[in-house]
Amino acid sequence: MSSKAGLLLLIGLLVRGQPAPAPAAFDAVAIKRATSDHGSGAEISGNIYTAANLSLFQLIAAAYQVRDFQISGGSPWMRSERFTITATAPGDPAEAQARHLEMLQALLADRFRLKVHRGMNTVTAYALMADAGGPKLKESAAGAATKESSGPGIGGPSGGYAYTGASMSYFANRLTYYFRRYAGGALVLDMTGLKGSYDFTLPWTPQTAPGGEGPSIFTAIKQFGLRLEKGKYPVETIAIESAEKPTID
Repeated sequence: MSSKAGLLLLIGLLVRGQPAPAPAAFDAVAIKRATSDHGSGAEISGNIYTAANLSLFQLIAAAYQVRDFQISGGSPWMRSERFTITATAPGDPAEAQARHLEMLQALLADRFRLKVHRGMNTVTAYALMADAGGPKLKESAAGAATKESSGPGIGGPSGGYAYTGASMSYFANRLTYYFRRYAGGALVLDMTGLKGSYDFTLPWTPQTAPGGEGPSIFTAIKQFGLRLEKGKYPVETIAIESAEKPTID
């Protein structure tokens, strides 16, 4: 055997001998039925993930980073019944932040016995993209909780939105919400390729875009090296095969 062949064999044996990465899963999970119709949302702060007053459909949307229209199948209770979840992630806060979606998917598979299959579809939407010069965004501190604040004086005289710990996927989801509520229902997809979380203040409110006072959203995001482009884009779809109501803790 030549020295080169021997080296390749040794490398192959070393690679095969390496343990596979441990599956991402929360250490401890508590699920309760939501007792209020008010106050819903989810966040991970440090090593603690909390979801308040969310349906299984909303939890699936959060876990797979899709919107309601991308989810099909399921029973009526998956939309109507709501749950509050508290879960503790292992490892340091930065790792918990990076892998919490994998952990949430594992939680849904374990506690809700959720089975899904994934597909693709093509839709008309706005793509949130980075400009040629690259993004101009400040990265959040490790483990920072995702938060959106709004009100007079934020971002400028007409108001705006301040974000901390916000991924571009989260930002695109929020823009979709605003567009659907105030501007005819446009869908916004994250196609920036950015995987981090960021802190930024947006000098824009839905009531001012477009045609009112203040900058349009297309102008407001330019300062961050971002743009919106309308077109036809592929999106992931999630089909629910089966799920069960969880055991309540």
